[in-house]
Amino acid sequence: MRIVVCIKQVPREFSALTDSEKWINREEVSGIINPNDRVAIKFALDLREEGDEIIALTMGPPNSVDSLLETLAMGVDRAILLTDERFAEADTLATSYALHLAIRKIGSVDLVICGSRTIDSETGHVGPQLAEFLRIPLLSYSNSLTIQGKAITVERFCDRYHEVLEAELPVLITISHRCKERIYPTLSGLNAAFDACEVTVWDADAIDADISRVGRKGSATFVERILTPEKQRVVTIINDDKTERTITKLFELLKDRNILLLDKVRSRRGFEGFDI
Repeated sequence: MRIVVCIKQVPREFSALTDSEKWINREEVSGIINPNDRVAIKFALDLREEGDEIIALTMGPPNSVDSLLETLAMGVDRAILLTDERFAEADTLATSYALHLAIRKIGSVDLVICGSRTIDSETGHVGPQLAEFLRIPLLSYSNSLTIQGKAITVERFCDRYHEVLEAELPVLITISHRCKERIYPTLSGLNAAFDACEVTVWDADAIDADISRVGRKGSATFVERILTPEKQRVVTIINDDKTERTITKLFELLKDRNILLLDKVRSRRGFEGFDI
């Protein structure tokens, strides 16, 4: 069985905004493997049997090679980086298009595993869009899975429901963000990977990409602006020697700021004696 795990290198911090404040210059910030993607890698490694091959795949700037070397240190067999200036400013649609071409180039793939979402965008779009491009079933938000022959069984929790889904390989699964059992490499594994391992690098030409469908040109959406919300703390001190008046003033303050609906408070036992 051949398994492809799609990962993403996300910024460790979000301070390197461009002048236009529309995108992050990912080459100027240190990166980490998206936390949920570490769970996806662990799922793949736990599934592996003798003869299976696990391939880590990502699209990003050249420094994304560090994250791929880390996956090799975890036990992944091969790592592929899609990097090209023409891929820059891609939204999830253009990203999924490029990833699906890379998977087609890899050849026969039985299982594609993705995280459910990334901490830098939180869209959760790439997995489902990639499944559409590959024309294979999607089993999303998986908590656990088993494979017997060509059949895969996935368990997931949606709202208050426990679901068991079955499909025939090949399929794409996304891992629930509720799964917390991530994998990290050992120091000896990191030393070996960074000293001896190599990452395969493909550009747009290597995957025969239609340039009109990658990067900014191929994106259906765009970022209007990226900014850090300003946090303001306003403190109001209520001075009154009477507890009843203090509570009344507090509730009036909460009412004025639309924090509390007083009609619901009045209906509760214990507040009959207060002027609220």
